[in-house]
Amino acid sequence: MKSTTRGQELHHELLSRGRPAADAIVVDGVRVTYRELRSLVTRAASDLSRPFHLLPKTNGIPGIAQYLACQRDGVTAVAYPTGVDDATLRRTVVRLAQSAADEPLPDGTALLMPTSGSTGAPGWVATTYDNLLANCRAVVSRLKLHSGLRVYSHLPLSYCFALSVLNTHLQAGATFVTSSAPFGAPAAYDAVVNLGCNGFAGVPSMYEALQVQGFFTAYGKKLVHLQHTGGALRNRTVRQLADAVPAGAKFYAMYGQTEATARIAAFDVLTDLSRAGSVGPVLDGFEATLRPAQPGEDHGELVLTGPSVTPLTIDPTGDRLVRSSLATGDIVRMDADRHLSIVGRTSTVIKVAGMRVHAETIEQALADRGVSGYLVAFAVPDPAYGERVGVAVCGSAADRDKVARAAALALPPALNPAHVWTLPTIPMTDSGKVRRAEVRAQCLRGAAAGL
Repeated sequence: MKSTTRGQELHHELLSRGRPAADAIVVDGVRVTYRELRSLVTRAASDLSRPFHLLPKTNGIPGIAQYLACQRDGVTAVAYPTGVDDATLRRTVVRLAQSAADEPLPDGTALLMPTSGSTGAPGWVATTYDNLLANCRAVVSRLKLHSGLRVYSHLPLSYCFALSVLNTHLQAGATFVTSSAPFGAPAAYDAVVNLGCNGFAGVPSMYEALQVQGFFTAYGKKLVHLQHTGGALRNRTVRQLADAVPAGAKFYAMYGQTEATARIAAFDVLTDLSRAGSVGPVLDGFEATLRPAQPGEDHGELVLTGPSVTPLTIDPTGDRLVRSSLATGDIVRMDADRHLSIVGRTSTVIKVAGMRVHAETIEQALADRGVSGYLVAFAVPDPAYGERVGVAVCGSAADRDKVARAAALALPPALNPAHVWTLPTIPMTDSGKVRRAEVRAQCLRGAAAGL
């Protein structure tokens, strides 16, 4: 009963704020008003599987209606992870249901969300209605969302950020716009010019691609509310976007994790460009502490408590991790104003002759020296140093030489890359995150083959 009651509370918050005749969602140009969406939810409820309902893999109108119907009826929705075939996923859902019959999920579990998979195999995060309510309210408050916004997002709804964009804009009575067309300037043009979007929510690779294609230069003045998460944007790109958007626009740099429902911190960088690189203070409801790896360090692993921290992760083997606090695995600095700056991941530390450096620090230093395009730093084995820095860059031999020149200027000698690989493409998840382990493995295989 509690699941149904809390689900109905969330459902009511998401669908009661918008004017009945106003657009709630727009998918591939098809507009659905709040009144129409409520009717679609009622119809979708009769076809839900129970106790778990597997959502469709695409960002379509039926999937959004089914997701909202699951909330209303207290059914646990299972988001469709990318890169998994239908048969395998359906077997996985059956095993999850069998496991839950023996060992119930936390009370009020609204969603089983796949983890991003950018650093390894995905698992499942049990997200409760209370988690969703708390995170949604905190985001709407921090980002000052309102009914006049029409946000364009091209990310899959199995990505916690994209689902949060849907949830929060519905709660604000705003409009969520998405498309199944290939991502790029033409799809963004259609959303902004033809569908009237005045907001955009994406990951850094999307912003960089649109910037290269000249989209923000041409249409930035139509955008008043921007959001990005999933990694740091280059400082140069942030400043270019600041020049492209109109006076009074907002551009929120954010940080989040599926295990914290979605979003953890947010900051409007246009209020203080000198803080570019910061993701701001944590959202209301979170308590944040740092756990340094060594005494005296000014940074450490971020540990969180609060109502947005999810209670359970199920790993790919079925093992369960129950938590009341979240050790994020992210290394951050926190200044006197409690603004967070992400240094790197505990899993991306490179140890060179006793010196610890994060791959992200190497990447940012090279980007600041003018290396454009996608590049990825990682550890490579070295008999003398233990580990050295390796770098993969998307491009040609000329790009490899540019990395070497930039490293000589930006990095101490011990941190200069031992090897720079050029790749035709950088493997990424569907949510735009680099598959670091895959990049490293590909490069080391090339090294073993003498490439």
